[in-house]
Amino acid sequence: MTAHSLGSSSSRRFAAPRLILPIALGAVAQASLVLIAVLVRFAKRVVRGVQNRRAAAVLAHLDARMLADIGLTRSDVRDATTAPMWDDPTTLLRTRALERRLRRHRLDLGFHDRANRKS
Repeated sequence: MTAHSLGSSSSRRFAAPRLILPIALGAVAQASLVLIAVLVRFAKRVVRGVQNRRAAAVLAHLDARMLADIGLTRSDVRDATTAPMWDDPTTLLRTRALERRLRRHRLDLGFHDRANRKS
């Protein structure tokens, strides 16, 4: 056996782990980045939820007349603030105000629900 043949067999034995290590590190790095992205997205959602809850808390201090001017009731504000922390309370408030506005304009335009129509 020559020295050259001994060197080549030992290099073949260690060639596979040298290739696997960068691939494994790349997979671990990619999984870490995905986990970090998920955590950042969740943290942003919680921060946005806290900010929106503060805005909804301001509405809780308004009187009934002021809430009615924007299409809300005290129970709407209470329902929105009792939702889980990660839910956006302003979504519920916006939906309720829009529903009332549409209902009011629908009646003003003369449209009625079929259930309310007398035959």
